[in-house]
Amino acid sequence: GITNLTMSGNLTVDTNTLFVNSSNNRVGIGTSSPDTTLDVTSSATPTVIIQSSATTSQDAILKIKGCRTGAVTNNCQIIFETNDSESGSEHLGFITAGKASNSNASFLTFGTTTSDGGTSTEKMRIDNSGSVGIGTTSPNSSAKLHIVDGSGTLPSMAPGDILTIQNNDDTSDNAGLTAISGTAGISYVQFGDSADKNIGALYYYHSDNSMRFLANASERMRI
Repeated sequence: GITNLTMSGNLTVDTNTLFVNSSNNRVGIGTSSPDTTLDVTSSATPTVIIQSSATTSQDAILKIKGCRTGAVTNNCQIIFETNDSESGSEHLGFITAGKASNSNASFLTFGTTTSDGGTSTEKMRIDNSGSVGIGTTSPNSSAKLHIVDGSGTLPSMAPGDILTIQNNDDTSDNAGLTAISGTAGISYVQFGDSADKNIGALYYYHSDNSMRFLANASERMRI
């Protein structure tokens, strides 16, 4: 059988089932004019499967490797676009993995567009410490979740401030938490420890519109 095959020039299999463009080192599957290093095109729903043939103890891995130095942005990126007949090619969003400037500390960001034909902008970030920021590119290091609507000055935060909700770029801005339940349900905030998940609590009973305050696992006040 053939052990080695070397050829020059383009390779065409059944017009566009497989096409190798030798001049720019591009491979097309389903197209004879690949736009990128690997271009998979179909008039139906193009699907790529990475699958292990083993039945146990094997993973399937897709690895994306980029290379930049110094101040790094968009090191590895997945970009989502539409290519429909109504709006043409439009950017929809992205997922980016990168690292901080001159550092191996990495981050993961998620972006979406706000209008037709617009450019995607970052909406959420997971930084190298595991903190998640929504509406901010620099989540507070004390918070595991930092949600920002208006980015004003942030005061000194304590390590236990796991959830931070911020909207203070204007003196009249408001920030709040809203719990919506059924008309016969309960909206509540519970305070617990390792021995009791609700040793203290604040309950609002919608069935009778009462506010109830619990301390040491017992109701202490009702309004």
